[in-house]
Order: sequence, then structure tokens, then C-alpha cells
Amino acid sequence: MAEIESLKRQLRKMTAKWLGEGRCREDLLWLDVVSQLIQEYESRIHFLEERIRTLEQDLSQKERDRSALKESLDELVSLHQLSESIRSAMEPEQVVEALVDVAGRVVEVHRAGVFLTDERGGMEALYPGGDTDGDLGEAARGMLEDGILDWVMREGRPSVVPDMESTDEEMNFVIVPLVVRGRAIGVFLIHTNKHREEFTPHEMMLLSLLANQAAIAIEHGRAYRELYETHQKLRKSQAQLIYSSRMAAVGELAAAVAHEINNPLQAMLGYVQLLLIQDSIQGEAREYLETVLKEGERIAEVVRELLGLFRKEEVPKEVNINELISRLAILMRHSLLVDGIALELHLADDLPPVWGRTDQLQQVFMNIIDNARKAMPDGGVLEVKSFRKGGGVYVQFTDTGVGIPEKIRERIFEPFFSTWGGTGLGLSVAREILQEHKGSIEVYDRPGGGTTVLVRLPARR
Repeated sequence: MAEIESLKRQLRKMTAKWLGEGRCREDLLWLDVVSQLIQEYESRIHFLEERIRTLEQDLSQKERDRSALKESLDELVSLHQLSESIRSAMEPEQVVEALVDVAGRVVEVHRAGVFLTDERGGMEALYPGGDTDGDLGEAARGMLEDGILDWVMREGRPSVVPDMESTDEEMNFVIVPLVVRGRAIGVFLIHTNKHREEFTPHEMMLLSLLANQAAIAIEHGRAYRELYETHQKLRKSQAQLIYSSRMAAVGELAAAVAHEINNPLQAMLGYVQLLLIQDSIQGEAREYLETVLKEGERIAEVVRELLGLFRKEEVPKEVNINELISRLAILMRHSLLVDGIALELHLADDLPPVWGRTDQLQQVFMNIIDNARKAMPDGGVLEVKSFRKGGGVYVQFTDTGVGIPEKIRERIFEPFFSTWGGTGLGLSVAREILQEHKGSIEVYDRPGGGTTVLVRLPARR
């Protein structure tokens, strides 16, 4: 355009010069034609410039549209990735980790967490990877007490709240409600250094979409966890029922056998005693009869213990652990010896009683002893030790058997899990019984081979 302006100036000078010289009319007409051509040329240039500006605007708009499309595609990819992460995550902490990771692509995340509320005014904090963040939790509790979280959940849309504690730079909290089926179950709290005026409606909408997907996954995770826990309780109840039924059947059989043994045994012992009161029986005959009487009384004691072993007790009472172990030793020592297993008892004299049901505690100790016997197929030693420590009564069973492989150690208390071909209910039921008695059971490797089982029960006094 500068060249055209220069031509115009030169044309005006030439026109003034020719007018001053008194040139003829034809020359002046020629100058007029040239002037018109210049104006037409200038008009064409203006048109072309306007057209170029229009094209530039169109290109700029297309570039913006392309960027917006790319952002939309990136957001869709992020949503898809979050959905995939959530679908593969079973624990709420894993869902939160995926949520924070994808939210970091929308806004710079300094720290973040999910806070679930309940009707009682409580709050459960979930952080990425199961970590803890005390400062963020304190901030969330403060917002809960101030009613900010309740307001955001009632409104159902995200909000930006300034961090009044920040001194170095402007920091803000983004509070995004977690909504499931129109009901807010908590908030997704983001701590960021992004300025409040920099948040766009589109970003806030995207954070809401991400939070709502995570909320659905958390609810599903809760439902799955409750279902799993209910299933586990059902399996344990089923295991206890099966074991109780089995023990009841064995008890009835044992009681019947014990009565069948006891009746003729008492007659035999009566006749032996009648013979022993006769002075005429002396020497080896008397020694033989005394041996028969002694062994018969031992059989009678075993029968009494056998009958007592399967006697069901409904009401808890004080239980002397040493007496209980001694009775079981009488019943099981012979069968252990047959398998080449020596039973050694080391019972503390100052052991206080515990509170519980004798029949259930018998089941616990019998199961542990039976497991120890199976772990020593070639014989060995089973040491049973009782002692007091703090406010607890401890019973320690140590065998010299094959031990428990590391790969199955965590499964030994699962119902129906067995490495011996049995029902797999023994240790599972034992732990359930001990938990009902406010006690515990732990299993350790024994140095040099074997296993140690430690049972703890609270002392009565």
C-alpha cells in the first residue's frame, strides 16, 4: 500500500505541474485515466487484504477447533483410562489412586484424597496407595465442621475454596462431590496452586465426571467387600456347623462305647476288690490282682474323661487350663506313643483360671495336638507348656515335625483348607473359638524344624 500512496503523491505533483504549465486538455485526461486505474488497483488490494484477513480468521478458528477436538479426545482417553483403572481396581484405595492420577491431567495436584461421610457425622479418609496425609485430613475435618463439605454435597457441583493457611503462594482446595444415584457419599478434595480465576467450567465439569465415576466404583467396592465378608462369615458358620455336627456324632459314639466299656469294667473291678479283701490270696496272685485293679482304675478314669470330653456346656465358667491339659494328656498320651510321639508337659504352678467353655477349649487343644501328631509321621516330641504373662494365660505347643511350608502358611486358618487330607476345619474352628473367648492363636516356625503354636487367653484374675 505504501507504493500506491507514493504513486498518488507523484500523480498529484504531476497534475499540479501540468496545470501550472498550461498543458492541453488531452494530457490532463490521460492523468485522470491513470488516477482511475490507480484507484481501481487500490480497491482490488483492499479486497485482497480483507480476503486474507478472513482466511486468517478461518484458519485461526480451525486451529482452535482442532485444539478443542484434541483436548476432547484427550479427555475421552482419560475417562476411558480411569474407567479401565477403576474396573480393574477392587480396593477403594486403588480407585482413589487412579482418580488422582487422571485428575492430575486436568489440574496440577499438590495432594489429594477422598473423604467419605456418614449419617453420624463421621468421615473416612482414602488416600492414593493407602498412604496417609494428616494435614489434608485436618483441612477436610475443618471444612466438615464449618459446613463447607455439606454445602458442596447438597449443591452437587464442585467448588474452589482458598487455603487460608498457605503463606508462600496462593493455594486452593477444589472440592468435588462424589455423587451416586443422585446422592452424595463424600468429596474428592484436591490441594492445588492453580488460581481460582484460572479454572474453566469445562475443567470443573470434567472433574465432576471423574469423581462420579470413582464414586460408583467405591460404592461397588464397598458392596463387594461387604459381600465378601458376609460370604466369609457364612463359610465360617458352615465350617463350625459341620465340625460341631461331626463332634456331636463322635461324642455320641464315644459315649455309647464308654458306657459299654464302663459297665463290664465296673463288674470286673468289683470282683477284683472282693478277691483282694480275702487274706488267703497272697504272693504273686495278690500282685497280679493289684495290677489288674490299678490298670482297671486307669481305664475307668479314661472312660470318665472320655465322657466328660464330649459333654456340651452352654454356660461359660472358670476353667483351669492345667487341669484341662492334664485330662487331654490322659486320653491322648497312649495314642501318641503308638505313633512314636512323646508328650511332655511343663505346666506352670501359678496359672490363674480363664473364663470360657470347657468343651470348646478342649476342641481347640485337641485340634492343635492332632495337627502336631499328623506333622510327625515318623515320631517325635510334642511339648506342651503353660505360663502366665501379663494379663494372659498362654499355652504353647511345640512339635519336632515337618513344619509348615511358607507358601501355605497364610492359608492354614482358612475353612476347608487342609494339607493332611482331612476336613480342613480344625484350625479355622480353633481360631473362631479363641476369638469368641477374647483370645488369639499364632503359628511360628521352630528353630531346627517343626512348628510352635501359641494360644493366648485372658486371665480371669
